[in-house]
Amino acid sequence: MTSHSYVTGGLFSVVGYDLDSGKQTWKLPLDGDLCRASKDASSRGYVAVVLAGSKKPYSKCTEVAVIDINHGRKVWQKTVASDSTATMGLDLSVAISESFAAVGWATDEAEESWGFAIDTGKTVWDSAPPGCDYEEYVGGSTMAGLAWCDDRFAVSQRDPRTGKPSRTVKLPEDLGYPYLASADPLVVASYVGDEDNQLDANRLWTFNTDGSVKATIKVDDYVPGCQSGTGTGCGAFVATQDTLYIGSDEEHLTSGNHLAAFDMSTGKRKWTVDGVGWSVTRPLRADDTGVIVFNHAGQNRDGSGVFHLAAADGKQTVLLKQSKGFAISDTTAQLSPETMRDPILYEDGRLFFHRASGWFMEDIPMTYILTTH
Repeated sequence: MTSHSYVTGGLFSVVGYDLDSGKQTWKLPLDGDLCRASKDASSRGYVAVVLAGSKKPYSKCTEVAVIDINHGRKVWQKTVASDSTATMGLDLSVAISESFAAVGWATDEAEESWGFAIDTGKTVWDSAPPGCDYEEYVGGSTMAGLAWCDDRFAVSQRDPRTGKPSRTVKLPEDLGYPYLASADPLVVASYVGDEDNQLDANRLWTFNTDGSVKATIKVDDYVPGCQSGTGTGCGAFVATQDTLYIGSDEEHLTSGNHLAAFDMSTGKRKWTVDGVGWSVTRPLRADDTGVIVFNHAGQNRDGSGVFHLAAADGKQTVLLKQSKGFAISDTTAQLSPETMRDPILYEDGRLFFHRASGWFMEDIPMTYILTTH
């Protein structure tokens, strides 16, 4: 989303829509299907994408490109794999920072890790750090990669000028398969305990500048939204440099949940805000003033909404409130999964829901927007 457009993938294309009217304002044709796009956009509106090499069915993901979503143009595109080494889209991560676009994947034939200059497409790195297998990437204000290095998992943060690993953090040995949840601040998630029950992470780690563990946050009763097969990232919590915001599980089918703020330095809980009735709250994004959350009203049909919770004490301010009604609430429920795998966006009185897939759900829209404008 930009200051004036909502941008999404289409059939062999990327499409921009006017925020006020919903009308299509531009359409950028692509050589093939979109395989994956970066979660973040740069400050100039650049997004990294991986796409198929042709429009033929079952074409593999061989191309990486950077798209300027402010102007609906392709900045550059490069071929990074042949059909024999490319992926069909599984175990594929793509990320963007202010300096680089990065992509990593693994197949039976090859393990690939690439980084490119965001403006020119010049190759900055074409392999994981020495002694490591392929990297999975998370971007934002900086770029970080997760890889198996020698005897355990490690996270490498990339120098914004050279692209070389500027800091490597070896992760604790007792964690299960980790997720690189955030690059700045650096947060790693994993499941600790019964390996047969790894439906989501139950521990989050934060780190000091020297790479040592700063805090371990136990989230057994919370929903980080880390899902196997989706690459890096955890969609159901957000973090600033000093606070992590996360929603709890629902205690049972007829209750709601609470949202908690944890101290990133100590791992201790600062405060909680309880839901009302059957409502379920999940964080959308945060800054120094607090966190913006989405509250799904649930079966009480009282109207879902968007709220701002103050960083100091969780004091609530209403930003957007849905009208009451079964049809509205039911559509919202089906577009706001607990794990937040398909992200919900909120900006300036506009709430955006979008499903990355789900052609079989014919009665539910792919994109659904509520607005106060």
